[in-house]
Amino acid sequence: MTTANGAELVKVGYSTAASGSVQLEITVQDGWYLFAPGSDEGLPLRVTTGGAEVPVLVEGANGKLAGRFVLSLDAPVDDVLQLHLQACNGDQCLRPAVLPVRVHAS
Repeated sequence: MTTANGAELVKVGYSTAASGSVQLEITVQDGWYLFAPGSDEGLPLRVTTGGAEVPVLVEGANGKLAGRFVLSLDAPVDDVLQLHLQACNGDQCLRPAVLPVRVHAS
């Protein structure tokens, strides 16, 4: 996800465990934030695969997610996950976006 001037706002990496669980490591550019899953504000971050919602756990989430954080989820490996999100700063919220993340077994 990028701003109008091409700055990358959200970077996503991942790690997988032997159990098949996935941790998405997300970094949001300084000055920007995403809405946490379950938030009553904006468009809360959610994860889907194959059209089905994937339960997400974010430690310490309190409405907004900024900086670097980890999403823990139980998703199949070797699959494409879609992150549905909306990035905002103090002045504006960008249009909602869907970021695909290809997850491979480790």
